[in-house]
Amino acid sequence: MLKPFKTVLLAACALSAAAASAYDRASEAKQNLSTLMGDSYVAPLSDSDPDFAAMRDHLIFGDLMEGVKLTPGRAALVSLAAITAAGAPDYARPWVKRALNSEATPVEIKEAVYQVAPYAGLPKAEAVLKVVNAVFKEEGIVLPVKSTATVTEENRFERGKDFQVSTYGERIRRMHESATEDEQFLNVYLLSSFCFGDIYTRAGLSLKDRELLTCAVIALIGGAEAQLTSHVRAAFSTGNSKRDLVDALALCLPYMGFPRSLNALAVVKKVEAERKAP
Repeated sequence: MLKPFKTVLLAACALSAAAASAYDRASEAKQNLSTLMGDSYVAPLSDSDPDFAAMRDHLIFGDLMEGVKLTPGRAALVSLAAITAAGAPDYARPWVKRALNSEATPVEIKEAVYQVAPYAGLPKAEAVLKVVNAVFKEEGIVLPVKSTATVTEENRFERGKDFQVSTYGERIRRMHESATEDEQFLNVYLLSSFCFGDIYTRAGLSLKDRELLTCAVIALIGGAEAQLTSHVRAAFSTGNSKRDLVDALALCLPYMGFPRSLNALAVVKKVEAERKAP
């Protein structure tokens, strides 16, 4: 028999209250921001809209830093990818610093931003790269960082196509074969050579991380459930857990809101059920 709704709701609220009382959210957020940005940091809107600024900072630098179980480096890379896809470079600086303070390398930070370009566009990636470069210069990191390109102008299409087939299956060959002549430039050549040849074959970031970042970015863009389903499957197959994916969606929440977060969660749950089915 199903429990009465009121009983379930009260139990959920009790669990939430217990979790919330386990740490001082406001103090945690303040300490995290101070560590990342310095004691003199003044949060945007803290003078004109203090309530909004507090809600924002307590969510991003309190709840999410406390509740997400991804390693700090992976969490920072996911957040940077989400910020890039959202076109919100003003949010990037603390996450660049957190990535540098954790296990993420300068190359991995760059690659996390590059990974977004085929999905959310070059201008958004460029805007965040300007922030990344500014932080790197402040930290004495020599630019440019080492190139991790593994393809040439001559083989980028074939390498990209081979990667697609090996990762997403023979349906890629069928998609290429079924594309009409007027579709081939976009749906075959550009997709295989740029998205997969130029980006996915790069050596600077693990495929496990690339797929997690891609799931976060496609979820944030919204309206692309078919592509999200394909990349969630790849994220699982490259070693990501359901908790990894849910944490990535949670990190995207401040930049995409609940509707897209919950729609993406439904895709993760559907793919998980497929994987468990006999």
